[in-house]
Amino acid sequence: MFAEDVRLVTRSTVEGVDGALLRRAALLLGVPEAAAVDQALAELIRERNRSRAVAAEVYRYESGQFAGLPGRTVQPGRDRGER
Repeated sequence: MFAEDVRLVTRSTVEGVDGALLRRAALLLGVPEAAAVDQALAELIRERNRSRAVAAEVYRYESGQFAGLPGRTVQPGRDRGER
């Protein structure tokens, strides 16, 4: 539980710093803050979607959906790296 708390605090702190840097950069560049925030949110959404796609591929691999690939034999309950 402690590690999860540390991750949450660290993430919150990093996001807060990123937000402050983003606002400062927007001011220096003359970009409306709303546009900068929209861009940051779009990047966060893209990153979340990439993470979900990777998790889905790992799930497919672990569930044996790639068992038909040449050179790969996956037996349920065995180490996935064995051939």
